[in-house]
Amino acid sequence: MVLIKMTEKDKEMMARLSKEMDEINQQMVGKPLPEFEGKTLSGLSVSNESLKGKTVVFNFWFVNCKPCIEEIPRLNELVKKYQNHPDIVFLSVTFDKDKKVKKFLKKQPFLYEHITHQGHGSTPWAVECFNFSNPYAHRSR
Repeated sequence: MVLIKMTEKDKEMMARLSKEMDEINQQMVGKPLPEFEGKTLSGLSVSNESLKGKTVVFNFWFVNCKPCIEEIPRLNELVKKYQNHPDIVFLSVTFDKDKKVKKFLKKQPFLYEHITHQGHGSTPWAVECFNFSNPYAHRSR
């Protein structure tokens, strides 16, 4: 992996995204999970029903997102720490398609289960279901 120095434009974008993420967190954390169904790259079916009673740690990302890629090692450490807790589920959601994500994961392991765009129409699945792109932890009810 090659680290690239952030430009002023990148820094401005990150500041805007950080502010938007704070606003989203205030709106979403502690609220019921939006109704959804999806299938992970490994073939696991996930939905509100399958996650009921579990703590779900979501990460919304895409393969060309520098900050997303930078946080993957720390996220992998979290998965390893809780790997023996079947009541904790780690899901990543991306608007990237399967092929692109699989290629990325060959170079950069990311230990979450991955829900991809999977060709769900012209609007990415995550946008339709969640209407935002933000990592957060949520206890499913």
